[in-house]
Amino acid sequence: MIVRKPYAFLIKNFKKIHIFMFILCAYIYYKTISLSSFIREFMDLFSYDSYNEPISKYTGFFPIVCLLLLIASSVALIILLKHKNKPWKTYLILAAEYTALLIAFAFTASYFNSYSGSLETTGIRALRDIVFILTIPQYAVFIVLGIRILGVDLNKFDFKSDTEYLELSDSDREEVEISIDLDKDSLKRTYRKLKRNLGYFYKEHRLAVNTVILLLVAFIAYRSYVFIFITNKSYKQGDIINTNGYTLKINNSYYTDKDYKGDTIENNNSFVILDVTIKNNAQKRKVNFNRFHIMNRTNNHSPTNKTYETSFKDLGTTIEDLTLSSGEERNLLLIYKVSEKEEINRFVLYYQELNGNNKHLRKIKLKLNDLSKITKQSEIDLGDVMTIDTPTMDEEFILDEMTITDTVSYGRNVCNNDICQVKEYQTSPVKGYKVLKLEFSSNDFSGKDMIDFLSDYGKISYIDNSKTKKGLKIQNALDTLNYYGKYVYLKVPDNLAEANEIKLIITARNNQYIYKLK
Repeated sequence: MIVRKPYAFLIKNFKKIHIFMFILCAYIYYKTISLSSFIREFMDLFSYDSYNEPISKYTGFFPIVCLLLLIASSVALIILLKHKNKPWKTYLILAAEYTALLIAFAFTASYFNSYSGSLETTGIRALRDIVFILTIPQYAVFIVLGIRILGVDLNKFDFKSDTEYLELSDSDREEVEISIDLDKDSLKRTYRKLKRNLGYFYKEHRLAVNTVILLLVAFIAYRSYVFIFITNKSYKQGDIINTNGYTLKINNSYYTDKDYKGDTIENNNSFVILDVTIKNNAQKRKVNFNRFHIMNRTNNHSPTNKTYETSFKDLGTTIEDLTLSSGEERNLLLIYKVSEKEEINRFVLYYQELNGNNKHLRKIKLKLNDLSKITKQSEIDLGDVMTIDTPTMDEEFILDEMTITDTVSYGRNVCNNDICQVKEYQTSPVKGYKVLKLEFSSNDFSGKDMIDFLSDYGKISYIDNSKTKKGLKIQNALDTLNYYGKYVYLKVPDNLAEANEIKLIITARNNQYIYKLK
C-alpha cells in the first residue's frame, strides 16, 4: 500500500495541532474532575442512579473519543519530532497519561454498569485513587501545550518562526510503501535501544529519579496502610469496636428460618440475627440502624427489626427507635431477612462510620450459629429431669404426675385488708372437655411461669383409640393464672383419657424435647 508521509501536514499545522490538543485536554480535565467528584459522592451514599445520573455522563462516547484523539496526536508528534531529530520525550508522557486515563475510564464505566448494590469498597476505592492521581499530571500537560502554542521554546525545535513550518524538504512529502510484515529483529533492536536510553536517562537524572521513586513508594505504602488499617479495617465477631462515638460489640450471631417455637417463618427466606451491645460515648443522640448492613457477596441487606420481633423474642429484644444518653449502653437484636440460597459462611457486617467529612466502612466478620435445624432430644418419662438448653435459655424442671379429670380443685391466694390466705376453688370445663393436671417440681418456674412457658413452646401429641395421631395446642383450663402450687391445668378433649399414648412436646428454638406422659 502506497501512502504519502504525514510530516508535511504535521509541520504546517504544528501550532494548530497543539491548540486542538489543548482544547481536548481542557475537556478531559473537566470530565476527570467531575468523575472524581462523582465517585466520592457515591462512596458517601453508596447509591447509584443509573437513570438520572448514569456513568456514561462522565465516561461516555465523546470523552473516550477525545482521549483516543489525544493519544493519536501525541503519537503522531512523537513520530514527527523523532524524524526531525527534535526533543520528543515530553509527548511520550502525554501519550502514557491519556492511555492510563482511558483505561481508568473504561474500568470505572465497567464497575458502575455492573453495580448491584454491593458495599464492597476495594475496587471503587482503588478507582477513586487512580482517577485522583491521574488529574495531577494534567496540570503539567497544560503548561507544556501552552508553551508550544505561545512559541516560547520554538528555538528548541529550530523553528525560529511560524514561517519555517512551511520550509519542508522533499523527503517530508515523498510517498512510502507500508509493509505489514513483522520484523522481530527490529522489535528486539527497538527494545534494546529503549532499555539503553532509559539507562542513560537514569544515570543522568539519578537523584531526581530516585527521589520520585522514593516518594512514590512512600505514597503507595501510606495509602496501603490507610486502606488496610484505617479505611477498610476488619474486625472479628466479639471484638470491641470504637467507631463514630460508639462502642460496639457483636456478642452473638444466628442464622435460621424458624421462630422461637420451631415453626418456619417464610418460605424461601431465612434470617440473620445479631446480638449487639451499643454504648454511646458522645452526646445524647438517636442510633441510625441504617448504617448497619450485612453483605453476602454482592447482596446487601438492611435491618427489618419491627416486622419479625416476636419471632425472635427468645434471643433478645428488638428496638425500632433507640436514643442513647451519653454513657448509656443497651443490648439489642438486629434482624435481617435474607434468601435461603445465600451461603451461610459468606455473611459480613458493615458499619458505616461518619468521621467529619470522611466515611469509612467497618467490616466485621460474622461467625453465625446455625439454628435452622431442629435437633430431637431423647424422650424422657414422668419423674425424669427435663433440661431446656438453648442459646438464651437454661432451665430444669420435673413433671412428677399427670391426671385427667372432669373437675379439678385448686388453691388461690386471696388477700383482704392485707390479710392473705389460700382458698380452694373448683372448675369444670365445658361439655366435651376434661382437665389435664400436671404436677411439677422446679426452682425456676411457678405455676404461672410454667403455663406461660408451655403456651409458647409446648404442644400435646397423642394417639387415640382408633390409632390416629393428633395434636393439641396448650390451653389453660382455669380463668386465672393466680393460683397456688406448682401445678399446670390444661383444657383437653375428653377422648384424651382413652388415648393409647400421650406426649408433651416442647420445641425451644432449635431443640425438641419430649416428655412421655402416658
